[in-house]
Amino acid sequence: MVVDYLICGIVLICLAGTINNSTTTAVIIITFIVLYFTVLETMYGKTVGKFICKLSVVDANGEKPKFWQSLVRTLTRVIELNPKVLGPVPAFLCLLIAKKRQRIGDLLAKTYVVRDIDLLSSDIEPASDYKNI
Repeated sequence: MVVDYLICGIVLICLAGTINNSTTTAVIIITFIVLYFTVLETMYGKTVGKFICKLSVVDANGEKPKFWQSLVRTLTRVIELNPKVLGPVPAFLCLLIAKKRQRIGDLLAKTYVVRDIDLLSSDIEPASDYKNI
């Protein structure tokens, strides 16, 4: 979500300006990004961006993802959204090809992104199946 990357970017710009060592800065940046997505998705089933868009990450039972599932989703972003690996093209292609419109991270973690309103119903469908999103 763009909102999540803006939040990460602002925080990281503020942090990066206070650290003189580039290795330390890189470790802090990677750690912050991994923790941001992994902790929020594990604790709340969503990040700030998903909260704004009224989306949630759930497992096959409609529950919040476990820590390992959120971590897998987060770590696969490196492959799916890396500008040196065609940017968002791998994630987009996977969304088009996958039966339930999951990106690579969701397939590996066995998770889904769904609209919050759909969590109230008994049938869980991936959010990307809906035309109004």
